[in-house]
This record gives sequence, C-alpha cells and structure tokens, in this order.
Amino acid sequence: MKCPICTDSLGSDAPTLEVFFELERVPVFCNVLHKTPELARSAARGDIRLGSCSGCGMIHNVAFDPALVEYAEGYENSLHCSARFQSFAESLADRLMTKFALDDRDVVEIGAHRGEFLELLCVDGRNRGLGYDPSSPDELQRVEGRPFQLSPEFFDEGCVNGPLGLIYARHVLEHVTQPSAFIRTMLNASERGGGAAAYVEVPNGLWTLRDLGIWDIIYEHCSYFVPSSLRRLFAQQGAAPHVRETFGGQFLSAEVPAGADPTADADQDTQDLDALAGYVAKFTEAFDDRTSYWRSELAASAARGDGFAIWGAGSKGVTFLNILAEFGDSIRGVVDINPLKQGKYVAGTGHEIVGPEQLVAMAVDRVVVMNPLYVEEIGKQLDGLGYRGTVEAIG
Repeated sequence: MKCPICTDSLGSDAPTLEVFFELERVPVFCNVLHKTPELARSAARGDIRLGSCSGCGMIHNVAFDPALVEYAEGYENSLHCSARFQSFAESLADRLMTKFALDDRDVVEIGAHRGEFLELLCVDGRNRGLGYDPSSPDELQRVEGRPFQLSPEFFDEGCVNGPLGLIYARHVLEHVTQPSAFIRTMLNASERGGGAAAYVEVPNGLWTLRDLGIWDIIYEHCSYFVPSSLRRLFAQQGAAPHVRETFGGQFLSAEVPAGADPTADADQDTQDLDALAGYVAKFTEAFDDRTSYWRSELAASAARGDGFAIWGAGSKGVTFLNILAEFGDSIRGVVDINPLKQGKYVAGTGHEIVGPEQLVAMAVDRVVVMNPLYVEEIGKQLDGLGYRGTVEAIG
C-alpha cells in the first residue's frame, strides 16, 4: 500500500508503507461498550498491520477495512470527567481564544461528540458554536438557549456559509482513511469562512513508538501521525502549521495560521525521520518485552491470590485487556470515572466497568492506571474513599 499522504503529491511514485507490526483479531471499537458480557465478547474484530512511510513518517494500518467502522450514537470516548484532562481542555480553549482573538465569533468543530470542548469556547455566550458528529447523542442535539448546537451530520465545506473565527477537529483525523482530503476540506472551509484559523489535534504517534505507549494501538485509529507527517499533510495544501506536542507528549497539535511560532525546516524533518526509523525497527521487540512483563505480573498475581484492577476503560484499558485476555480472570476490576461507561462491558473480553466506589468494596490490592498522567489524581481519589492498596502507572 502507498502512503496516503505522499500519494496526494507524488501519485504512483509515493513510498510504499513497510509493515513493521501486527496484531490479529482486535475489537473494531474500543469506545463502543456493551450492555451484556455476551454482546461484548461477540463484538466485531479486525486486524492491525502497521506500515511506516520513509518519506513523511506516516504510520497507517494497511489492513484497515472502513466497512467495519461506522460511527453512530453509542460511541463514548469523553475524557472530561477527569479533573486533569478538564484542566488541559480549559487551558487549551483559553489559549486558542487568546491567540485567534475569538470573541463574538462563530466556531465550528468537526467531531464534536457531546460538545464539551465547544462549550468551553462558547462559555457565557462569548462565541457561537456548531459541532458536527454522527455519534452525538440525540438528546444533546436539541437543547434550547445555549450558545452552541450539535448536528448529527458529517461535515463538508458547504456547511460554512459565513465568517468564522475558528474551525477545528480534535481526535478525528486519526480515524480518517483519506487524511489529505480531510485537511483540504478543512482549509477550504476556512477560506469560505473568511480565512478562519484552523486547529487539529491527534494522538502523537511518536509518543507511541518513542515512549512505548503501546496500549494506544487500536483498530479505530487507521492512521498515526508524527510531527513530520502532520507538517507534510498541511504543506501539501499550501499551509505552514505550527506543530507541537501537548498533554505530556501524548498529543500532537497543528495550528494555522502559525503566526510568530517557529516551524521546522527540512533538515529537522530529516533528523526526525532518521530517529523514527530507529523507533520503528525496535518497536515489535519492545512491544513483546512489555507484554511479556505484564503476562508475568498477572500470572504471579493470580498465583498469590492478589486482587488486581486496572483504571481506564478507554482505548488503553481495552487494548491491555484484549492483549492479555488469557489472564482475564485475574483482573477483578476495570474502573472508569465516566458514569456513562459504568455498568457496561468491555469489547472483546466482557469485563464489567465499575465506578471508584465499587472498586473500594472489592478485594483489590493493586490498581494499575492505564494513563500515567492520571496517577496522582486517581491516588488522591482512592485515598479519600478509604482504599489502602497500591496505585501505580502502567509500564
């Protein structure tokens, strides 16, 4: 398969993606939970075969089948229940409003879901917002008196018919099979909106490879972006974004216009690609080492009769549970702070998701937090609930 980004400018001369990592029969959706264990265990599955591009650094699942993936109501991936994440989102909203002078402006979000971030940009009627997302819950699409609205439609540039202050997409691009067409649509919409600012945020593929965030590899993400590929994607459309790592290095963002922010030059991208090639070459071995460690840990925990739980029923937790499914019985609890997930069951394995209070009532000695950024927050919450076991970050 040719690189989806380089093909847009090079056609048949684009580099072929070289496969370096494979996972078979993973749940198609990590963020669609189920009402019964039986439904969860029978969830649709697909294969992952990650290929990398030597030209831009793009990483793509060459086995991805878009026919398996249909986003609709019931998809739930909100992180805003976490104080740590909410603080990040509020700081980001404040920065974007300041940088792009968003005051009494119209803003558009592609992939708005429940509209939590859109609400931050429109708080107290400061701006007016419209979010597009086929997975937006029906009851949130018809709320009177608020400064933003949600539409269950897919976005296209024809949705913009007047001046805009900002158009953005957060954690959408990695789900898109044709990223060049997506960015072209965004930037065309920006022009229709009078040259509106554009903002894109994605998981940082460099963090996945460099920092071994292996539990972030999921079927829903057909593409994984590194700084060089994200810059190339925009550059092919005539834009020069500022690309930065955010949220502890776990996210990448691209902003247009970049203003006075520095942009990387060709030499920097070459250095980045050389480093990326090294991470790619070592990734499968590192993945096997990391998963072998956790197999040993779970086997030892089961032998001792310890109570083991994980915190986080999003992509990281679901991936962990499915990769280590043979030790599923030794995991007594799967915790998530999002009440919309509690009482549901994890795709693939059928583990029930519980709230923090339920966890404390279980015989659990060890809680492993699937995202290291939340360890302090979770430790304090469990301490306040009277939990006396250990709390640690996933390694």
